[in-house]
Amino acid sequence: MSLIREVKERVDIVKVAEYYGLKLNRAYKCVCPFHKEKTASLSISPSKQIWKCFGCGKGGDAISLVSELLNINALEAAKSINRTLGLGLDPNQKSTHLEINKYKDRRKTEEMFKQWENKTFQLLCDYLHLLQDWKRLQDPENDLYVEACHQLDYIEYVIDEIFIYGKNEDKISNSGLHVKFINNIPTFEEASLVINCKNLYRQSLQPDCFIDKSLDSKNYPNKDYHDLYFAEITGIFSK
Repeated sequence: MSLIREVKERVDIVKVAEYYGLKLNRAYKCVCPFHKEKTASLSISPSKQIWKCFGCGKGGDAISLVSELLNINALEAAKSINRTLGLGLDPNQKSTHLEINKYKDRRKTEEMFKQWENKTFQLLCDYLHLLQDWKRLQDPENDLYVEACHQLDYIEYVIDEIFIYGKNEDKISNSGLHVKFINNIPTFEEASLVINCKNLYRQSLQPDCFIDKSLDSKNYPNKDYHDLYFAEITGIFSK
């Protein structure tokens, strides 16, 4: 077994973070050392043995954390952890080029996905602020006010449940899926077919337009109508 893999299996990321100077609070969060900030945006998951900063988007495992902190490669980071924590492993164990390259490729993919995630989060926050402003119009005849009534609760739910309260969970790893980028668009390796679309038109479903009126009461008892989208297919990728 290579040194990188053996170090990953033996260390506790919380202990590694503390040994290398990160001051974690009870929620395993701290101020990120990789960008300027005043709030604790770097979060560590002891159960997943991963870390992530939701300010700059960086993240990974214990080795990547030390690699970023000391600005060294993965192998040197593994040696540093072995030495600092006194693991007693043979520092001359060879890591294959394939393993090192796979580690680098995974880090690159994770970084690209984090950037995409952060951009999505920012767009949703901007949209939320617009919806809040439109809701104050209090004019049922205004299309913006109607849109705010339909979308505000849902956008708040997405931001809270997916990007805030769900941040400490590595949902992709838990699902067993693997991210693969096609033309800088995140997809999953397991997908046999990927259809990339560009939204062109959106409109909320109108209850008066149901031909079968029973569909309204059956599917939308709370009047929480979906939005209908028209999109242009810009690419189709298949295995």
